[in-house]
This record gives sequence, structure tokens and C-alpha cells, in this order.
Amino acid sequence: MSHPVELKVVVMPDGDCTADGVALVARRIREGASDHPDVARVQAATAPAPTGAKAGEAMLLGALIVALAPVAVEGLLNLIRDILSRPGAPPVKVAVELAGRGTVAIEIPSGASPAEVQALAHRLLDTLKAG
Repeated sequence: MSHPVELKVVVMPDGDCTADGVALVARRIREGASDHPDVARVQAATAPAPTGAKAGEAMLLGALIVALAPVAVEGLLNLIRDILSRPGAPPVKVAVELAGRGTVAIEIPSGASPAEVQALAHRLLDTLKAG
């Protein structure tokens, strides 16, 4: 596997989606990505604990860090598209950005076509090549 890149994947509610719906979609993405041979690691994204809380980090609901080979970026985005298009899938949006480089973020809406996902993947990969 080539040198992995890290993507931050954030599932956000859209419309009347609940926290349970966000967690369900995030779990499906985590499980699907974990089964991919070009994915090195999938973990929950964390943030500093809020002021007044015990020291440490808090897990962010619906947020994952996925380390994968650059050649697998489009496959991950297609996995997300497939999960969002399943019958009965909760209404969510999924934002994907290069971890540590908030300059490029893409959003995958429910119902995105394969061509739209391919264009989004190329945007991320072009940023990798430029950086």
C-alpha cells in the first residue's frame, strides 16, 4: 500500500435526522471502510474536552478518521454514496476533508450519482498532488 492519507469523515443530520441516525450511518461507514484492503485504519475522531469537563478528549458523534491509500479515495466515497442511497437510510449529509488540511472539504449528498462522486474524489486527489 502506498503512503496512506488521512480523511476526516463527518456525518451530519439533514432535515429531521436524529443522533441515532447519524450514529447508524457512521457505524456503517466505519464497518465498510474497515473491510477495505487499502484502508490502513479507521478510528473515531476526537476533539479537546469542553471547558469544565475532565481532562482528555471527547469523541465526536458521527466523525471518523480514515487512513487509506490515495488509490482508495474514490472507493471510500462510493461506499459512502451506496450507504446513503440504501432504502430507509437516515437523511444525512457526509462531509469529507483531508485531515489536518481544512482547505478542501467535499460534501456527499444523498442521491449523488457515480459521476458526481468521481468528480469529488478527483478534487481531493488533486489537492493531495498539489500539497
